[in-house]
Amino acid sequence: MSVVDRLLEARGIVDKNSFLNPDYDSKIDPFDLSDMDKAVCRIKDSLKSQEKITIYGDYDVDGITSTVLLLESLNRFGFKNVNYFIPNRFDDGYGLNVNSVKKIIADGTKLIITVDCGSGSIKEAELLKENNIDLIITDHHEIDLKKIPIAIAVVNPKKDCQRNDFSGVGVAFKLVQALQTTLVGLPKGQEKWFLDLVAMGTICDSVKLLNENRANVYWGLKVMQKSRHIGLQKLINISGLSNGSVDSYSVGFVIGPRINAAGRIKNADIAVKSFISEDENEVNDLIKELEDLNDYRRNLQEETYKEAIGAVDSNDNAIVVSSDNWHKGVIGIVASKLVDLYQKPAFVITNKEDLSSGSARSIDGVDISEIIKTCKNEGILLGGGGHKMAGGITLKKENIPKFRKRVNALCQDSKIRQSEKYKEDISISLEEISIKLVDELKTMEPFGVGNERPIFRTTKVKIVDLRHVGAKDYIKLTVCDDKKNYFELISFEIDSKTFPYKQGSIVDIWYSATDNVWMGNRNVQGRLYQAKES
Repeated sequence: MSVVDRLLEARGIVDKNSFLNPDYDSKIDPFDLSDMDKAVCRIKDSLKSQEKITIYGDYDVDGITSTVLLLESLNRFGFKNVNYFIPNRFDDGYGLNVNSVKKIIADGTKLIITVDCGSGSIKEAELLKENNIDLIITDHHEIDLKKIPIAIAVVNPKKDCQRNDFSGVGVAFKLVQALQTTLVGLPKGQEKWFLDLVAMGTICDSVKLLNENRANVYWGLKVMQKSRHIGLQKLINISGLSNGSVDSYSVGFVIGPRINAAGRIKNADIAVKSFISEDENEVNDLIKELEDLNDYRRNLQEETYKEAIGAVDSNDNAIVVSSDNWHKGVIGIVASKLVDLYQKPAFVITNKEDLSSGSARSIDGVDISEIIKTCKNEGILLGGGGHKMAGGITLKKENIPKFRKRVNALCQDSKIRQSEKYKEDISISLEEISIKLVDELKTMEPFGVGNERPIFRTTKVKIVDLRHVGAKDYIKLTVCDDKKNYFELISFEIDSKTFPYKQGSIVDIWYSATDNVWMGNRNVQGRLYQAKES
């Protein structure tokens, strides 16, 4: 049995062919999502009168790609009066807010369609109704079924317990598929050109890459290689990638951060314009600005991360850290890095006078949205929301100690138990590692949540060389087995200052296998996640 066959068996994948060759056409009927028929009917009515429509998005990759997807699709369907609005992270905050809604009302909009937000916007929906503005919500975040906003339609898979945990752009894409059944301008099959956007939003929002999501990302990565979006082509190039080398990892960790940088540091409108503009000179300027913002974000993030580590109490069940000096645009990334480091839920909070706002990230088994909901109901938080793995909060600065205590109690109630940080899919020997294996593993792409890059375990290998490399002092080591098979690994996860082993140590290793190209030569390199004494 091949290594890939063993991996699929270990992951419980029975239908190997359909998994390795995802079928784009094997998808749910968009009208299976509740309220989709109402949404389509209302949008269709707008076409007759060409009334003004505003697409209301979000400032992350999922929200940006959702906005671009729906904007371009409606243009293809013949809508002539469509605008978009992306809230500013610092002035407006996440989702619909009263001040932004008032501006849109004054602008003459008759219909607002949200993408990647809106499920908890009760008071904003009431304000729109009072002003005779219709609202269609498309979203994927957790929704309180007892408090659904007043709207023409609320299209959210969380209402229907769908088997697909769609991203925001995934839900927007279902709306486009539904509109295709009744409007002309975007013939069936032509919507596939938007799969580059769907793939980016799906990967970067960390939804499970299973079923329809997997198919959309699988084909979306192929569309990305010949994308019709000039901005994306240039973004790939400035990132040092070639079209053929774009995979789920490079989307999530190379391209995505550059798109996100606009909303984190300045304004997400920069990223939207970089996708919709057809003026090459303008696109060049916008992509250059995204690159500069990302460089600034990276430095800011590293400083914040170091300070946050210094504020962590390792005895806590969950991490709650805060500062008056942290930039609101990077606290979400820092929370993610803290989760990776400590394997605990993390809340990173920044204070602005008496009002504080924070970003939260979680681990499997701890629903962060439920923790936020509980603390809101108990009056500890002023606001907040999200989904199982991520969320945002607002609270009074004076309530941070109380919040920290309550979160730790809730996490204790959840009976969190720290297991091994990394668990292998299967064990293999060093002699099974080859370029051929790496190529076979690529057939399992795209990797992501629900289909993580395989982790292997190899036991009783000897460290024959150990070095610290790079400005951040990464660990690079060479191991061999008793049959003189050698393998080189590098670790970006292990703290080089506390790595307990030395040359000559016999260890078990947990790692992934990828290819490394240097000076035209291609070889296998392992990414080391964990080592333990044999």
